[in-house]
Amino acid sequence: MKTPRAIQALVVTLIISGCAHYPVNPPLAKSAVREGYRFSTVPPRTNSAQMLTILTFSGGGMRASAVAYGVLEELARTQLGRGADQRRFLDDVDVISAVSGGSFTAAYYALYGDRLFTDFESKFLKRDISGALMLQLLMPRNWARLAAPAYNRSDLAADYYDSRLFGHCTFADLMRDGSRPFLMINATDVGLGSHFEFTQDQFDLIGSDLSKFHIARAVAASSAFAPLLPPILLKNYANTNSSPDMASLFSNMATWDASGGKTNRSTEQRPDAELQQRPFIHLLDGGQADNLALRGFLTPVIEHCSFWDTLGQLYLLPIRRVVVIIVDAHTDGEESLDDRERTPGPLRLIRAASGVSVDLYSSDTLQLFRQNAQRAIHQIQSKRAEAAAKVSTGPNSAPVEAQLYLVELHLHNLSDQSDRRFFNSVPTTLSLPSKTVDRLRRISAGDLQKNEVFQQLLRDLNGPEEPATKPRRPSAPK
Repeated sequence: MKTPRAIQALVVTLIISGCAHYPVNPPLAKSAVREGYRFSTVPPRTNSAQMLTILTFSGGGMRASAVAYGVLEELARTQLGRGADQRRFLDDVDVISAVSGGSFTAAYYALYGDRLFTDFESKFLKRDISGALMLQLLMPRNWARLAAPAYNRSDLAADYYDSRLFGHCTFADLMRDGSRPFLMINATDVGLGSHFEFTQDQFDLIGSDLSKFHIARAVAASSAFAPLLPPILLKNYANTNSSPDMASLFSNMATWDASGGKTNRSTEQRPDAELQQRPFIHLLDGGQADNLALRGFLTPVIEHCSFWDTLGQLYLLPIRRVVVIIVDAHTDGEESLDDRERTPGPLRLIRAASGVSVDLYSSDTLQLFRQNAQRAIHQIQSKRAEAAAKVSTGPNSAPVEAQLYLVELHLHNLSDQSDRRFFNSVPTTLSLPSKTVDRLRRISAGDLQKNEVFQQLLRDLNGPEEPATKPRRPSAPK
């Protein structure tokens, strides 16, 4: 007797749903603090200006992705140096730290370089990503996978990004070309309420190997906005038999890495009985912990340790200029509850409450960063003055040069009233009209070009007699 096709389909569906599982992050085979994808093992880009350049891209859905893209376009148009030494400003970028919507643009550029300017628009910026993800949910082949307890909508989104955008690349692919900027994708560790960065330094703490982890899953975690997208899960190996000697690893960190922030984070996830209570790490939208993508890279180093010693550990003592370009794509009043008497719905209430907390936390983060960054510069100046005093005490001694250029682009506060109204009206979604994307690109590029600190930096680097930029081109740089 033949089995009815409906029963056969049901059996196949149950089998598939039982097999569906998110890709488990692999354990770390050995504890080696000088290996893996971390800033100390990726050589910084060399430049004659002795400059460390850091970009940070905030969250904000496709709006943030387009704004970050516009900034990269402007940096590619901006020229430094003269004659044979002339180069693009973009080629001097050492680090890109990004969160949520900004992480798509950052990861694509870190992985593919200038290919960003040829196909990122068609693959992402001007594609209906929200609709594409919805279509994935409606496909019968995915119903069984989503019915499995160890596979969710964020895993499905990660698979889509993996095949359509990031080519199944892992963090090991970022280490194959030393000319690329160092990438930091940031998420939020729900269990600790703290930021989680996709670097081997962070993965050391959970005994896992980042090199085999797919970039698409990191981006999916960074942009997983609850409740629409559930957390991305990581397995925590820090207190299992498969992990390396974690006590030895933490000891190596303390002796080799001058970053006190690393030690502080190790105490949050220390390998003892308390850690057994969280064998898994749940990661959500990084904007919940740090929407400016600032804390993960510099704040722990600047706040808790000797910045001078850290520069020495990273072979950056010749650095004389530290440039930080903060690209803030959040909007004002997107989720206000005070414009109507009616009780808001649950989704609107969640988004409004989240937006208020993110804004307040971002303001505190920025203020803390400004204070500690200035303290770091003063420390560099002091250390260089001490070194100079040992070799020369004459009146013609060269001045000790160490300067911070903090370029803040807060696009919700644009000077042009029309642009400001437009920008603050753009929703946080993964789908925007092409004309909206193009205007966002122009607005962010123009805001960078007009920024006084950025222009001062260009004058200091190029000299007042030379134009800061080439004539603007209508098309993206090739």
